[in-house]
Amino acid sequence: STGSTVVLRVDRITNHSTGGHSGTLRLELWAFATPYNGTSQQGYRLASYTLNPLSGGYHYPNLSTGSIAFTRPATGTWHIALLLMEYDGARYVTIDWLLSSAGQVMSCSGGTCTTSTPASSTPGTTTPAAASVSTNRSTYTVNAGESLVLSANLQAGSAAGSLADIYVQVQIEGGTPYYLGPNLQWGPGATPILAGFRLADVAAPSFYSVPLSGVPAGSYQFAINVVRAGTNPSSTTNRIAHGTTTTKLNAAPSLPGSRVVFNPPAVLGPAVVGTPFQFDFYPYASGGSAPYYFTLGTAGGFPPIGLILAPNGVLSGTPSIQSNTSFVVCAVDLGGNQSCTTVTLNAEPRPASGGSLTGTWSGNWTRPVSGLCDYETSALTWTLTQTGSTVTGSYQRRVTAIDSYGICPDPVGATFSGSLVNGVVSGNSLTIYTSGGTRFAGTFDASTITGTGGSSLGSGAFTLNRQ
Repeated sequence: STGSTVVLRVDRITNHSTGGHSGTLRLELWAFATPYNGTSQQGYRLASYTLNPLSGGYHYPNLSTGSIAFTRPATGTWHIALLLMEYDGARYVTIDWLLSSAGQVMSCSGGTCTTSTPASSTPGTTTPAAASVSTNRSTYTVNAGESLVLSANLQAGSAAGSLADIYVQVQIEGGTPYYLGPNLQWGPGATPILAGFRLADVAAPSFYSVPLSGVPAGSYQFAINVVRAGTNPSSTTNRIAHGTTTTKLNAAPSLPGSRVVFNPPAVLGPAVVGTPFQFDFYPYASGGSAPYYFTLGTAGGFPPIGLILAPNGVLSGTPSIQSNTSFVVCAVDLGGNQSCTTVTLNAEPRPASGGSLTGTWSGNWTRPVSGLCDYETSALTWTLTQTGSTVTGSYQRRVTAIDSYGICPDPVGATFSGSLVNGVVSGNSLTIYTSGGTRFAGTFDASTITGTGGSSLGSGAFTLNRQ
């Protein structure tokens, strides 16, 4: 801060929802008598800055408020916290916060405020970082209307300010680890929930919740692993902080009935890369106490990339790469009794018949935006690599125009980047997705790609020219 103003800077604010948009957001800088812990505390609001609603799957990168008004607190020693607030239709509520990353306190007297570091955090001493993850209960019962809630805490210690990747994983009965991605979906790949995060003290209460219906019983070990950015999370030499907790999911009491019988075909398909595929396991389950739910077994193996097994037994999606896979599927009845079997599904390639898309393409994309904003126009650049019928790459998007009469989720100048995945070519047609789930589909020739792209907020036309 300088005089009566302050500048607030935040690396990233992300909306992890898959659709819709948040309420109006607000950053608030506060001074408290004790370190903020997420509960109702008396303090002084020093500064605030309002942000437009943020669409699901999008983020504000490298945010700086510029100089905004700063109000000094009363004489005393204060602990500083930066709160992220969201308007819920009636009031602003706290959804996340950051504490001082090096233990500093602010002392104010006679209209002047200074920051200092307590003796326990003076230079020359090393304070190890610490991380913890917890559940809202130690035991649960499956299919009893209960929900499992995860919370996490991170104390940056002497590592404050360094870049790190943060992983959240679960192992069921010591089986294959699953990782919670930035979209709050579990998957087998080692994907960080936060990548390139500049370490600070963070409290994340109730950051994830899931109803315990259609999940296998057993011992669940959750872990949070903080490692140096861009390094292998499985190597302990890269670790900055680590924490675990174990909870037990008990099967629902057995109901009267015979054992579950589950006899699907041993070989499914085949599936074809780039072509939608669906198989329903439900008709192959009998006995026990219906209805049944279905889950992948812990013995290992996964369906082809692009296919997902839903709890109702439907395996569906569009395979994105050629593969030969075997995996275990379990049918589970109301009493938690299950029958598991191994099935095989091959995803066969489909040859491409169009020209190559490899190269850089640039142009514009205009899409409608739901809510109080009618449209948003962006400058769009794709860098593509085509191999056979598959296409991958990266994108950059910069917002160039918005509905000046509405409240739009992204301001002019907002810039986004990421990966392009699951691209499939058929003749001169292309379908491709951003890593955030936005779908683009259109046609192409040697110099131009045209089509529509969008998500649940709406689709709009885009035109890209080869550079």
